[in-house]
Amino acid sequence: AYSSQVQPEKHFYGKTQRLNIFVPEGLDALSRVLGVFYYNKVKLMRVETRLQNKNDRGKQNALIMVDYEINLDKVDNVKRAIGELNLFCRTVQEKQVPEVPWFPSSPQDIDHIKV
Repeated sequence: AYSSQVQPEKHFYGKTQRLNIFVPEGLDALSRVLGVFYYNKVKLMRVETRLQNKNDRGKQNALIMVDYEINLDKVDNVKRAIGELNLFCRTVQEKQVPEVPWFPSSPQDIDHIKV
C-alpha cells in the first residue's frame, strides 16, 4: 500500500528523498525494484537492503531503502515509478533523509576535526 503523503513538493526539488520499500521474499526483488527506477530514469543516490524477521509462516520480507534525487523535470518519473512499485511491493513509504551537516568519509577527514 502506497503512503498517501508521498507528494514531491517544490521545496524538495534538488534534494534527496527516501523511499522505504517492503518486498516479499524472492530472488529477484532487488533487481525488480532497481529496474523500475532505471526504466523511469530516476537517479538513485543510495540503496540499502535489510532482511526483516520471519513471520509465523516462515516467510521473510526485505526492506529496500532507496535515496533518490528529486528534480522539477523528474516528478512525473518518480510518481510513475512509485505506481509501478505498488504493483508488486507490500508497502512503499516516503521518509525524510536525515540531514547530517558533516560526516567524515575518510580517515584524513578526522584531521580536520577541531577539539
